[in-house]
Amino acid sequence: MRGRGWIPLMVVALVLSGCESDPKAPPPKPPPETAAAPILPDDAHPRFRCLGNEPGWNLTISPDSLVFVGDYGKVRVVYPGVAPKTKPGLWSYEVENPQAPSEYSWMSVTVNRGACSDGMSDRSYEYQAVVHHRTKGATGCAERR
Repeated sequence: MRGRGWIPLMVVALVLSGCESDPKAPPPKPPPETAAAPILPDDAHPRFRCLGNEPGWNLTISPDSLVFVGDYGKVRVVYPGVAPKTKPGLWSYEVENPQAPSEYSWMSVTVNRGACSDGMSDRSYEYQAVVHHRTKGATGCAERR
């Protein structure tokens, strides 16, 4: 009986000795991050149609321009096309048009993947949109074109 007791202790000692950290060893690599959706090639210059209510507005985003129509069609501003800053599921634009009325001369737009309803119809959209001008902001929905 006495001779068998040292085997389990030896196994425990061997296992524990492998858990000690070596001060000269490189630090362990962090676990890989959860896989995010890849940025697709067409995400660098995606086309979106954004819209919102109260007051009614829409925005068409294409590689060569961003066209904002606001206040139920009373305002129309064309901005030059720009490449968005992107992250998986997120596109961010910042544009200027010095010839536009001062309150619309600058615009930032963020489009992100997420369920959206325009509140006026039963239609669902796959993207949400937030638009800011110098003095106004608006939220709405968006779809890829």
